Amino acid sequence: MSPPINFRVIPDSICGLESLEELNLSSNALESLPESIGLLQKLKVLNVSGNKLSALPDSISKCSSLVELDASFN
Repeated sequence: MSPPINFRVIPDSICGLESLEELNLSSNALESLPESIGLLQKLKVLNVSGNKLSALPDSISKCSSLVELDASFN
């Protein structure tokens, strides 16, 4: 069994995946999300629970297809 990977930073390049509909970034060590997250117009589900986020970027409001957001335990 591999040890867990604890991401601290999400690269802006992930926000170039225009057809992405679900993104699970739970249980990492993220302190922020890139402003470019707003480019994910087809994103329906975003799970960022269990990180170290103190806020979400304003650009999250541009994710017009987002119907489920879990930011618990941050």
